[in-house]
Amino acid sequence: MTKKRLDALAKRVEEAWANLEALVEKKVYEEAIPLAVDLRDLAAREGVLEAFNARFQALKKRQPRGRTFFEKWKRESARSE
Repeated sequence: MTKKRLDALAKRVEEAWANLEALVEKKVYEEAIPLAVDLRDLAAREGVLEAFNARFQALKKRQPRGRTFFEKWKRESARSE
């Protein structure tokens, strides 16, 4: 992700997390995965990756039927690190 896109995302982090949760709930994984990657990249840039991981795990607990998303996430995050 470019610095410009990360800067824009940084201004709307809470909105992006809410959007991610809605996308997972609606099973719109082709949009949810890139957004999750962007949020992770932003957290890494900001030095708050642990906070991202905690929030992501909380999302996983709230979305128990989103198993497909979390499986895709696992593959994508391994590839994009």
